[in-house]
Amino acid sequence: MRVTHHLAMLSLLGVMTLSSVSARWSETATPVVLVAAAPTPIINTSAPNVFAPQSAPVGSGGNLPLSAAPSPTAQAAQSSTNVIAVVPPPAADVPRNWVQNFRPTDVFDGPGPQAASLGSVGQFTTLELVEQSDAGRSKLFDPGRGEGRLPGFVWANLGDFGPSGPPKYLYELAKDGATEAIAGRRVPERTTTAWPPLPNGESAVMLDGESGALLYAKSAHARLPQASTTKIMTALVALENGKLDDRVTVDVNSEQLYLTTESTVMGLMPGQTVTLETLLYGLMLSSGNDAAIAIAKHVGGSEARFIEMMNAKAKAMGLRDTQFKNPHGLDADGHYSSAFDLAAMARYGFRNPTFYSLSMTRHWNADGFDLWNLNKLLNAYPGADGVKPGFTDAAGRCLVGSAVRDGRRVFVVVLKSADPTGDSRGLFDYAFDGFRWPT
Repeated sequence: MRVTHHLAMLSLLGVMTLSSVSARWSETATPVVLVAAAPTPIINTSAPNVFAPQSAPVGSGGNLPLSAAPSPTAQAAQSSTNVIAVVPPPAADVPRNWVQNFRPTDVFDGPGPQAASLGSVGQFTTLELVEQSDAGRSKLFDPGRGEGRLPGFVWANLGDFGPSGPPKYLYELAKDGATEAIAGRRVPERTTTAWPPLPNGESAVMLDGESGALLYAKSAHARLPQASTTKIMTALVALENGKLDDRVTVDVNSEQLYLTTESTVMGLMPGQTVTLETLLYGLMLSSGNDAAIAIAKHVGGSEARFIEMMNAKAKAMGLRDTQFKNPHGLDADGHYSSAFDLAAMARYGFRNPTFYSLSMTRHWNADGFDLWNLNKLLNAYPGADGVKPGFTDAAGRCLVGSAVRDGRRVFVVVLKSADPTGDSRGLFDYAFDGFRWPT
């Protein structure tokens, strides 16, 4: 059965916390001295939010620590059982020093008396403390709120601020004019001076397929239930550990599965024998939970063993905000991923021509099954060619998408959205119209 998940909201209207210690602030309170280590800015001042493998944390935003994905139509296709080399997981997160104001605060473009005013930030705005000044204005980083002023450094009087946790939504945006290279590949240059349309999803990511640069994010590393986008990893593990022409005798009853869990199914019944390839198309096109169980038992020997393989693969890929409890994505305690990690999985998968075929195929007919792709994005956006939608009560509507324009691929992920297809279309347009790719 679907389980409804309720997110608790933390009010910061009178009490602000730092390291689990709360302090009440008032207009007459003596400001607390805030000692800050050098933070990791959300927006890099010299390049889009990218980081070198093993030198910066996944948790702070950046490029996917994998080699770049070639075109799925490349003539030198890899075997579906090849294991693609990955970079070891990056270092631990750098602590960030968040502060929040208890009244509207004027901000400036510098610390001195000649600095120009940038206006004010509203009450209860969360900023990151970069450099503290005991006299005058301190340097802060404003991550932005997804619209209005873009991310950037500001200076303000710390007397208006107290310690805080991170903002509810943490936005990241590639810096314009960046030409840095990632792993030998140039990253796109942002040419627009605006934010993309604000997605209504709880989390969203836009990732360049070639360089792996993070072009835009909204709470990229928030751990959320991911519904059937789980099946991206299920397919990856199956492709790297199984054979497409394996004949699999299944013991899954799709009718019972549907009645007990309201699952999407491809229609398997006990005693049927189908190829692993057909099961994979049933997994990715029809989002068959029955296919996921049958694949897990065949490839792993048991569901439990296959889930261990999924988690081991996530760890090997350096995905630190992902944990699997099942191979299909039904709601379960401790079953989660992040928009960034799902984009990483998709980009990884698109290096494998078989995975690409599983993702973009509209219709599959074999072994007596007639399967159609449930991904609405394929018909809703020009150039869309994958990868996987999902829905549960706890996860809401989710979508991992890929689209190509003028030979440039972008991955978009939207989690817990009322309209993931609409969100994705807006983000794709922003990427293709607002960035210039190196030639």
